[in-house]
Amino acid sequence: MPSTPFSKHIFFILVAVSFSLVPSGCGSDTDDKNTSPADTYSADVAGDGEGDEDATVADGGAADADAQLEEPLPPRPWSVSEPGPYQVGYTQREVIYDARGTDEPRELRLAVWYPTTDVEGQESRYWERIKRKEAFRDASIAIDPAEPAPLLVFSHGNAAMAEQSYFMAEFFASHGWVIVAPDHQGNTLLDTVGAIDLTSAVFRSQDITAVLDYVLGFDAEEPLYGAIDAEKIVLSGHSFGGFTSLASSGATFAVDELIAFCEVDDDNFCEILEGREDWSDILRDGFYDARIKVSIPQAPGGYQAFRGGLANIQMPTLLMTGRMDNTLKPDEEGNPIWANMSGSQHLRVDVLKAGHFTFSNMCALVGGTIDELKNDGCSPDFIDVELGYEIINAYSLAFARAHLFGDTSADALLSGEDTRYADSVELMRLEDTP
Repeated sequence: MPSTPFSKHIFFILVAVSFSLVPSGCGSDTDDKNTSPADTYSADVAGDGEGDEDATVADGGAADADAQLEEPLPPRPWSVSEPGPYQVGYTQREVIYDARGTDEPRELRLAVWYPTTDVEGQESRYWERIKRKEAFRDASIAIDPAEPAPLLVFSHGNAAMAEQSYFMAEFFASHGWVIVAPDHQGNTLLDTVGAIDLTSAVFRSQDITAVLDYVLGFDAEEPLYGAIDAEKIVLSGHSFGGFTSLASSGATFAVDELIAFCEVDDDNFCEILEGREDWSDILRDGFYDARIKVSIPQAPGGYQAFRGGLANIQMPTLLMTGRMDNTLKPDEEGNPIWANMSGSQHLRVDVLKAGHFTFSNMCALVGGTIDELKNDGCSPDFIDVELGYEIINAYSLAFARAHLFGDTSADALLSGEDTRYADSVELMRLEDTP
């Protein structure tokens, strides 16, 4: 059996140490072009460049209501290669729910991004440590209740945190999306201090379903009440979060094969099944959530957990992988995951010089200080970090808009006819896969 998925994340112990040495103001790792939110497409707007160019601003908190964008929004569709025309608002929430497989309630901190027209406000602190002047804390909300925003739910990697890929969250918010990312209790940097906890596989997708229950059930006292389109939901995640995306999207678990393997060999993944028949039953039942319409797993692991069950994913899935991923090697994870999927609705974007951490903000935050990160995405041997972010954002937004709204404006990018990133990516459709 190949090396355990996510096993190399043990070095997040070093990341924890690095964060303890970084002042709470880490500064910005992106330039001012990433300071935007609202792409609230509707089926009759996406792709035709028409639609209401004004947005209703709801009171969201501390921002100065007089400091607003004065220019009307440009006509849509907006370029998928550039931030949208809005500023970014950020806030936090909490979900407490009862999960299968544990007697203890699960408490999830949620990071939330959304569009705002505020042009000044209180800077945010991601994870209470990373200052982001590009995102205004508790800013007003620029979403027209008559045209609620699409939702992106993001699942972080092993021993990480909700804000680990804020480059993507801020970008989608600048295009009018609401983004919600939970801290997966028991599998965050503060919980594990870098250790491997694959038992989180039992709970992560349950977290995603609980988050959807929460945000789609907002009451009238919540500033984001009525702001989310329940029919326009995308799930994405990195590494263990990519695994979570596959599970919540309909991949079924090869439980019997795993049990047979664990009887003759041992691997960290076996800890999920040993002595826990209830957990085996939970995995057999699966975690498919029909409210999710599009899935975007990034550098996922866990092939051995799914195997042929990956063919059960029916929703359009954009599989993003790094050709130079040294943590979850393509031959062990990305390639067999792709080979076991089925359906022409799926697309794979393989970023040729991407490492595992190209798909997160870790390179910009601490990549230069830790050898393991430098050797897996955070050195000049890999794709430039900013170009990597641009590629991930562009394909993700184009794919999501195409499948949620029937927006054809970026079809050339998805088909490869638009060659702007041809030197950096390989596109694959399953009908082209031997």
